[in-house]
Amino acid sequence: AILKRVFYDKKLLLLDKTDNELARNDRDHSYHLYENTSVSLVTETYCDNEKGTFITEKTWKPIAFGMPFVINCNIQQLERIEELGFDTFRSVFGDYHTNDFETTNDNIIDIIKNIDNYESKELKRICRKNWIRFMNLTEFDFQDIFWKELEIDYK
Repeated sequence: AILKRVFYDKKLLLLDKTDNELARNDRDHSYHLYENTSVSLVTETYCDNEKGTFITEKTWKPIAFGMPFVINCNIQQLERIEELGFDTFRSVFGDYHTNDFETTNDNIIDIIKNIDNYESKELKRICRKNWIRFMNLTEFDFQDIFWKELEIDYK
């Protein structure tokens, strides 16, 4: 019922794909989708922490496009993103993650519904900082990040 309010509210723009479209290319980067949205809602694959802190392309897309984002993930994933030098907007949106999944979802819904009330200069500053950090990653940075995520010693 909570998510239904967000997804069927006619004031919100839903940018999603059908199952067939996802099966063809689940890592699609459609710039026009990002330029027409205010915030990216990322639902990470492993929100329950059973798989550790694995971070998917779902999180990297808004960073690469310089977008503000909120992530429905476990707190360890959020901390790992910050450990990698990226800002997760907690300074703007507050600590919206709790140990209760439903409360976290309610907090995320409130952020999305009130996105126009947040300080746009600060959001833009953080987006730019994240984008610069992402663009300055080297091949070796990516290897360190992703091999660590997979818990493989590649050296």
